[in-house]
Amino acid sequence: MELKSTAEKRIQEAFASVGLEYGGEFFILASTADRYIDACVQESLAIGGIEAFWLQGKKLKPNLNQIADFSSIFTGKDWNSIVRETAAEAHRFVRQIPVEADVRLNFTLLSERE
Repeated sequence: MELKSTAEKRIQEAFASVGLEYGGEFFILASTADRYIDACVQESLAIGGIEAFWLQGKKLKPNLNQIADFSSIFTGKDWNSIVRETAAEAHRFVRQIPVEADVRLNFTLLSERE
């Protein structure tokens, strides 16, 4: 299991009521993603990518058509620009996902030290 930054832990705690821990990863409801992204910006965390999953019974099934990779944004920019640009791309990505009760999102978050 990967170690999470203090900032990432704070966000996870703030979204615990709409989140789900599964297989050592944290998943949030798609309907709360915009608020989650804004919290990442407040904590100065960049979003490296997002993966969508359907909750079916007690299992999460990946939605291979809803995966975003923002790693190309990380080259040649200062950290604040990276945080803002990855958040803007993340907002665009999650807004195109139909908001359904069973859709969960997993975010890859990075701090400046990583």
